[in-house]
Amino acid sequence: MDPGTFQSILSSLAVELGKVNLRAIKFLVTGIGGINRQRLEDASSEDFILILQERNMISTSDMSFFGELLREIGRRDLYKKVKKVFPDTQACSRLPVAKALMFHIAQSIPKEDLQNAYFRIDEKYDEDSDALELMKLVETREPVKSVEDLRQVISKLGLSHLYDTALRTRAMLRTLSFCDGTGCKEGCVYRPLWSEKFPHQLLPVFNGERLLNHDDVSIDGENTAQEVLGEGTFGKVYKGQYV
Repeated sequence: MDPGTFQSILSSLAVELGKVNLRAIKFLVTGIGGINRQRLEDASSEDFILILQERNMISTSDMSFFGELLREIGRRDLYKKVKKVFPDTQACSRLPVAKALMFHIAQSIPKEDLQNAYFRIDEKYDEDSDALELMKLVETREPVKSVEDLRQVISKLGLSHLYDTALRTRAMLRTLSFCDGTGCKEGCVYRPLWSEKFPHQLLPVFNGERLLNHDDVSIDGENTAQEVLGEGTFGKVYKGQYV
């Protein structure tokens, strides 16, 4: 892909992000890759993407990190567009887990809990105060470098009840169907089968520690071989058929 086309595609994605999404992904990348915090804070959508390019976080050959950001904030529609234009994009996990969980906790804090959390860190709460700003304040007070650090901080804020919710939310947003994860084409006849059996599994592992592939299962019912390939909560899968 020539540089001009690449920049045009990135500009289009930047426009579709919007202010709320931009603020979210800025929070997620703060502290990563040595990006200047003030420059990041002031950046527009296009400036933000330029920063990622300068830090070699995105390129014509690797859009996986940008895809991860989109999935993390729930923009699966944009993620699919990235996958369509850059088919080699693979799911990755480069964001610190603690940082991602902070974002999801911020997304679920009720107003009453938010006011209480501001009180606990001795910060004034007003109509401009929000949960993402709270998380930024937390990061300036004490390091949150691990999930355990985060668990302790969230407990001090009186928000422990939101921690498990954030874990579930993040897991749900990051999961893909088996076909999506392996780059299966939209027109593949096996897609409906995988979507039904593995709606939220990127790599379905069975008791025999063997992954299925397209050659393992037939949807036409003609192959009646009885070789068991694996067994899970969905039932047994045989070579040539599934039940």
